[in-house]
Amino acid sequence: MQKLENNINFLIKENYDNIDKSSKILFLGSKYQQNAIFLSKNGLHVEVLDSKDTSLMRLQKEAQKEDTAITIRHTLLEHWEPAHEYGAIISFFTDIPKIFCKDIFKKIVFSLKDDGVFIAEFFSKKNQEDTNGYEIDELYKIFKQLPCKIYKLSLEITTTKKEKKEFEVSVIRLVLKKV
Repeated sequence: MQKLENNINFLIKENYDNIDKSSKILFLGSKYQQNAIFLSKNGLHVEVLDSKDTSLMRLQKEAQKEDTAITIRHTLLEHWEPAHEYGAIISFFTDIPKIFCKDIFKKIVFSLKDDGVFIAEFFSKKNQEDTNGYEIDELYKIFKQLPCKIYKLSLEITTTKKEKKEFEVSVIRLVLKKV
């Protein structure tokens, strides 16, 4: 494994050893570029699903610069039909429409291989500017009904930057394994 770079999401760093390196890895939505390239450069087969074709094209160009290959899929998450079983599905702050979230989370868990991991970060409803945020209890109720074991489900405050201004946001962090 290449040296873990500083800009790789810490949940990937913490759970890297739990990812089946022979399986496909799927990134959902945005906030994936450096993480996807990192895993691909470390020999994993990486796919990225996004509804923004400009983001996917930027990723392809960056992957080519880094001399690695990433499969891209341009689709809305609510229209996603899993083509494979995955060793890991990773999602950072993906905008999952509330009316589809239960179905999408079910698809995520059922498209994981046995012992496959789902690593995710979501904005919490505690952020006033984010109406699509989740409540931690809401996520717990959804995932406890699915064939998975939750290893991490936490509400945390983190600092982020937007337009050169730093501010705090509430984030829900989730790591689970299909059983």
